[in-house]
Amino acid sequence: MQIGSKRERIFPSQVFFVCLFVKIIVFRILVFGNVTAAGLFPDVLFVLTLVSLVEMLSVPRFRKTVYALLNLAISGLLFAAVIYHHYFGTVPTYTVFMELESWNQLQSTLGPRLRPVQFVFFVDLLIAGILGLFRMIRNRERIWNKPYSLSFGYPSSSARRKRALWAGMFCVGLALTGVYAMHEIRQWNDPGRAAKLGLVQYQFVAVTGQAREQERLNAETRLVTENQAARLQSSYPYKRAASSSVDYRPAAFGAAKNMNVIMVQLESFQNFTVQARLNGQEITPNLNRLMKDSYYFPYFFTQIGRGNTSDAEFTVNTSMYPTGKVAMSEGYGAKQLPSLPRLLGKHGYASATFHINNVEYWSRNQLYPALGFDRFYDSRYFTNDHFNKFGASDEELYRVSLDKLSDMAAAKKPFYAHFIATSSHAPFVIPKKSRKLKIPQKAAGTQLGDYLTSIHYADAALGKFIEGLKKTGVWDSTLVVVYGDHFGLKPQKTDPQEIQQLLGFPYDEKVSRFNVPLFIHVPGQSEGQGKVMKQTGGQVDLLPTIANLLGISLQAEKFTAFGQDLMNVDRNVLGVRYYLPTGSFMNNEVLFVPGKGFEDGSATSLRTLKPVQVNEALRRDYDHIMALIKLSDRYVGTLPERSFERE
Repeated sequence: MQIGSKRERIFPSQVFFVCLFVKIIVFRILVFGNVTAAGLFPDVLFVLTLVSLVEMLSVPRFRKTVYALLNLAISGLLFAAVIYHHYFGTVPTYTVFMELESWNQLQSTLGPRLRPVQFVFFVDLLIAGILGLFRMIRNRERIWNKPYSLSFGYPSSSARRKRALWAGMFCVGLALTGVYAMHEIRQWNDPGRAAKLGLVQYQFVAVTGQAREQERLNAETRLVTENQAARLQSSYPYKRAASSSVDYRPAAFGAAKNMNVIMVQLESFQNFTVQARLNGQEITPNLNRLMKDSYYFPYFFTQIGRGNTSDAEFTVNTSMYPTGKVAMSEGYGAKQLPSLPRLLGKHGYASATFHINNVEYWSRNQLYPALGFDRFYDSRYFTNDHFNKFGASDEELYRVSLDKLSDMAAAKKPFYAHFIATSSHAPFVIPKKSRKLKIPQKAAGTQLGDYLTSIHYADAALGKFIEGLKKTGVWDSTLVVVYGDHFGLKPQKTDPQEIQQLLGFPYDEKVSRFNVPLFIHVPGQSEGQGKVMKQTGGQVDLLPTIANLLGISLQAEKFTAFGQDLMNVDRNVLGVRYYLPTGSFMNNEVLFVPGKGFEDGSATSLRTLKPVQVNEALRRDYDHIMALIKLSDRYVGTLPERSFERE
């Protein structure tokens, strides 16, 4: 095809290829931090295959339009992926783009994070649009008077040869793409896989991998997976040999038997803030007081996947790992999940969950029935004091909830209540009247300064809630669990040195980021009876720990848990993925992060936050976690669909 004079021969396919190639390079720099020949190979292959398809199938008269629309669509995809990566730190798959309602609710967070460089994907389209408009104005008479014709006649022999050539290139490109993608589908390291495949082929592998996993699930039964999980868990030395004896009784078993259970999930709450001081001010004075009459776990870690806060709710209530492929509320909300509400329901407990947002946010209207909660309280039950974009403040959440808890306590049966606090959510900007922490000038207006301010408020609101529980008498008969859902500070906005200079202690971008607090108060613990538990733990361990304290044997209940009772393990290992490569784990000593596999992985001490040598002793934990998370994925996939008749 020729545009203009012979001197100005421009082929749309060439323009499309060059523009897309440049955009892919920019995308790789923004997301992966570098550009390699090996990384560009699948991208070039994809663009050539796409060009071949367009040249083979499109009508010449509309070819430029087809290329323009494809350019716009792919530019939008790259732009959205860069924005998503900038906020979440991971490369999105097709499932993310099916959850756009959740993106809409994050607009207040995403807005301040937009940077001019992220709009570079649309520069060529803007220039082309302006030039096209000028050309249309200049040649409007010739364009409007030009007779319109569209021929579907038999193509010339030259056109047929070109089309055959394009068809051959398309077939070769498609075959090479398939071979390359199927080779990479075996790799569980998602960040590494995305860098190797490029964004578009990464989507293909995600779709194919999910289909293959579903085929495998269809061939398995839940019982088979349960037995495999039990054998795997029994093969790891979590406990001392004495724990396998006939007369063994777990520590703290039944310490809170028949007591109520309250779990409070604190938003974006990292553990480094606990006991920290800013110019003499306690950042978390109420949690510091709670520590004096509670079990405190300073080496407790978030294990969320794509669903973030909702994934934390899923994990603590099921003792299963999020798959990382979809938000668990979105992908498994139709399942009947074995859960803490269902387990306690068998023992006479009523259950309720409290969240100030609309229950449809992150499909919690599906998640809560899947978990078996008797009731949920969402935005309809709270007065919106417009604390942030999510709605009501933590103080309003706790104010209304205290009344509901009094009603539940009056029913003369134990209850389980789960609270999802949101006031310390990004971007951490809270109303001026609620800013009680004095931030030094050098930190004012920074992500760190705003974060500490919101954490201080969330701690104060929690303190009022605890006082309310004590005044109503609920505190004395309730097992209270407080934990953080996930990290808050984004590495792009806050340098570890900034934290050290402001607060006086080191901060690691991985260990400190994933480290969230856990407090467990058992009725009867008084001030001075608190205990710091150095055992490593994660959100997957909460259900087994609570069950033990309530005197419920998971073995007797035939409940499959993928976590451990933290009161009764000597050694622990837990996996983290999605925000870290699959195969990452924490044990009693280190955080291990694989590269392409175990051999090129790295380890960081949980105590000193310094790099340590990777040795073969870590391989057992790596192999164990890889097997455990695969079994967890299979297990949740084999669970039955729930009945919707009562909903």
